[in-house]
Amino acid sequence: MFPALPDHFSLSATKATYLLRDALAPYFKSLLIRDVGDGFYSIGFNETTNETGLKELQLGIRFWSNSLQRVTTQHLHTFFIGHARANDIVCKLNEALNNANLTIRKLIMLARDGPKINKAVQKKMNEQVKAERGTPLLDLGSCNIHTAYNAFSAGLSDFGLRCF
Repeated sequence: MFPALPDHFSLSATKATYLLRDALAPYFKSLLIRDVGDGFYSIGFNETTNETGLKELQLGIRFWSNSLQRVTTQHLHTFFIGHARANDIVCKLNEALNNANLTIRKLIMLARDGPKINKAVQKKMNEQVKAERGTPLLDLGSCNIHTAYNAFSAGLSDFGLRCF
């Protein structure tokens, strides 16, 4: 960032955390939300236990980026949660969407892995989306990327590259 570091420059862990969390993160989050705009998007979520033993819920958003002119995936939010029951995850998904001023009407699908709790999350979010817009979420199964990739690969095998 600097051509040369100033002589009396110091950056403690606390100051670095403050700069990232309180100064830079809100700016980059506003750029992300502006780029999503009123377009359609999908949310990917993964709950895991981190190295400190806390349950962590990571949310990513995939959308068409007008600034990049391509589909992109970016981090949306991280929650530290005590439990990872379906209702807890749905609550956090809704909180993240509300915090980002994203309407559930534009949610296309949830990207999730295979545990049974994620099926319950899919069902509950699907009910919310259907109540809001009348049509359900797109459901490609438990691991959407594999299903989409396999379908695309089968299409290429059957039709070859001449269809492009």
